Amino acid sequence: MFVSVIHRISDPDEFWSIAEKATANIPADLKLPQFVTSEGLATTICLWEAPSVERLKAFLEPLLARVSKNEYLAITTERSSGLPAQVTT
Repeated sequence: MFVSVIHRISDPDEFWSIAEKATANIPADLKLPQFVTSEGLATTICLWEAPSVERLKAFLEPLLARVSKNEYLAITTERSSGLPAQVTT
């Protein structure tokens, strides 16, 4: 399934430091095919492929909760456009 995460970032320097380190250690059952970041670095929207919202949240919240408020959205593929090909099932 695809999950979008909207990160409202309170500390961009710390957020990106954490994100760069975490990218090297993403678990095999999670994929990050896309992300976009606003000018000013206060908001980032990530598109993940994950087995569930709960699994993704369990990975991200311990890392990012202190520097961003994170909103998780399960994506309905039938009503979406431009999604990457799914890598996992």
